[in-house]
Amino acid sequence: MKKLLIVLCFILVHFINSAKEAGFSFEYADSLRENANAIVLFSKVTYTRTSLSNLTEHVHYAMTILSDRDDDLKEFSISYDAFTKVKALECTIYDKNGDKVRTLKKTEIKDYAAYSSYTLFHDNRYKYFEAYHPDYPYTIEIEYSIDHDGFLSIPTWYPIGDYNISIKESVLEAYFADDLKINFELRNASELAFEKGVEKNNTVFHWQINGVKALEYEKYAPPFMNQVPSVYLNPVRFIFDGVKGEFSSWNSLGEWNYRLLADDFDLSEDTKKDLDAIKKKSGDSHELVKLVYQYMQSKTRYVGIQLGIGGFKPMSPELVDEVGYGDCKALSYYTKSLLQYLDIQSDYAIVGVDRREIIFDHFPSLNQLNHAILCVPLSSDTVWLECTSQIAPYNHLYDGTTSRKAVLVKEGGGELVHTPNAKAGRAEQFVSITFDEDGKVSFKKKTKYTGSMFDDYCSLEQLSDKELREYELKSTTVNDMKINSMSVSSNPDEASLIVINDFVSNNFMMKSGNRLFLELNPFTQVTKIAGQKAERRNKVYIKNDLIYYDQIVFALPLGYDVEHCPENKSFSTKFGDFEMSIELNGNSLLFNRTFRITEGEYEKSNYTDYIEFVNKVAENEDCKLILIKT
Repeated sequence: MKKLLIVLCFILVHFINSAKEAGFSFEYADSLRENANAIVLFSKVTYTRTSLSNLTEHVHYAMTILSDRDDDLKEFSISYDAFTKVKALECTIYDKNGDKVRTLKKTEIKDYAAYSSYTLFHDNRYKYFEAYHPDYPYTIEIEYSIDHDGFLSIPTWYPIGDYNISIKESVLEAYFADDLKINFELRNASELAFEKGVEKNNTVFHWQINGVKALEYEKYAPPFMNQVPSVYLNPVRFIFDGVKGEFSSWNSLGEWNYRLLADDFDLSEDTKKDLDAIKKKSGDSHELVKLVYQYMQSKTRYVGIQLGIGGFKPMSPELVDEVGYGDCKALSYYTKSLLQYLDIQSDYAIVGVDRREIIFDHFPSLNQLNHAILCVPLSSDTVWLECTSQIAPYNHLYDGTTSRKAVLVKEGGGELVHTPNAKAGRAEQFVSITFDEDGKVSFKKKTKYTGSMFDDYCSLEQLSDKELREYELKSTTVNDMKINSMSVSSNPDEASLIVINDFVSNNFMMKSGNRLFLELNPFTQVTKIAGQKAERRNKVYIKNDLIYYDQIVFALPLGYDVEHCPENKSFSTKFGDFEMSIELNGNSLLFNRTFRITEGEYEKSNYTDYIEFVNKVAENEDCKLILIKT
């Protein structure tokens, strides 16, 4: 017994000494291992504002990686640019006992330019390193500071960074004087503890969260960032790259952005002649806007520009006119300038895409914005133009910018508006199937995509013939497909994409004795899904209305009669509806099927009902036609 106590005391002293050396404790509750690939033992982000243009960001955190199930966790990158300096970056690795293994050498921390093939002007770089240890579990401790000499925003704080990561302790602090005020807004913040205090004449904001179990991914759930707590921070007044501004409202944010728009420029004489010729083609405003938009697309291309204030200030239309390229800001403002020459008023607009989106009407911040488009108010309706794409249809916003708020940048300031709602995604498929005496089956298939499905599939038009064929072979469920011909075309007037495929298969039918078994819907059949076993955490989230329509005509093989034909089916729920009809006319069979999914957020208690709806569709679609030889 005495020996056991001595061993226990030794272990306890060992962990205490390790914790003192590291500055944090390696211990955590067993409950934090549940569903976790890693556990954040300690995380603290501190922002200290010392002037209108200066901000220091200090980061210190330690994370225990439990296994190799999420091996990307060992990789780290820290971005910076000409206005930021990374200081005192240090990474230390500890083994499962809390013993220090090593500290990464400076030579192991690589420095790269953060640019891509479509970025010409940039001053962004990032430091990259990997903290790997072969024996699990092991702990990574990272500490560094970043000095900002000019800043426009403060990164949104997400204490829970991803699925399958538990949080033992996570802290955010912000220090600032009264004349250097920082505003904040919270989202999903019920688990966050908040304190406000004063320290050395500075206001101090302190948020903290403790003991959060890892979240598991759930199908049909809202985006991850909508599920977890977050703190948005925003400087009320600032100086960036010598330009002063104020973000006390969306109006003031828009006013600052308006001052960045160049107003001293002149389009080239050739461009003016082209625009004069366009004006003579039509007196209709809609038609003129369309012609100008297509003209802009024909003479420009997109490049990224991330250079100082240029990350927010568009290139001059005069320069875009000369060089023929620009980023989303430059091309949107250039299009505005072309329309302005024809006395057509338009508004430069900024919006968030992907993970960024304007969440708060009353809280302006650039963290909610990362893209520019153009709004053209006409007497009959309002036109929206996506100016970064040479193939985007007229008056069509891609799914990432629909159904959300945007800021119109006007001389009098910013105006908060709503972009058009996403159109229902629709896939219409028309197929004719014929059979020859040798069992070979010929298919002629035409598929039309519109609405949000146009956005999903429009990139097919950019594929080579070889790439297109490879895509079709990978995505089909038809065995032994041999493609005779395949083509893709778009109709910009209605934002639709049409894919035509002519192919054959020697292995489509299943034969047993004198019977043939045929799948009635071999292309877009819904499959059954298994519901999650754990208690549902999220609401059921369906992003867009979706409509799948299929019409398949079978020219049945000679010498066979129909022995079994499935019955017509139809049913409807609040999640959508399903209808299937089969019509036999002599030697021809017509199969029609419509499957609709209704956009919306449904209570989590409806999750089982939704799974039952999808599985009921799958059961009814799993239907075969049985032919018997006469």
